[in-house]
Amino acid sequence: MAESARVLRTGGSFYATYGPMWFCAAGDHFSGRGGLEHVFAHVEYDESTYKEYFDSYLLPEEEFQSGG
Repeated sequence: MAESARVLRTGGSFYATYGPMWFCAAGDHFSGRGGLEHVFAHVEYDESTYKEYFDSYLLPEEEFQSGG
């Protein structure tokens, strides 16, 4: 914040936005594909199970912030 204040012009505006927190439902921007039972997949599944889940719902072409 200090650096933002330093470089901001006098009278300028600062805008910040944040996506979901990691430990919230769909915090990885991906979990939840395939239903509500998967919204915490990124924190509940072990690495290999999450990779299987991820690969099974990955689209051939993903949007910029889709998590894929």
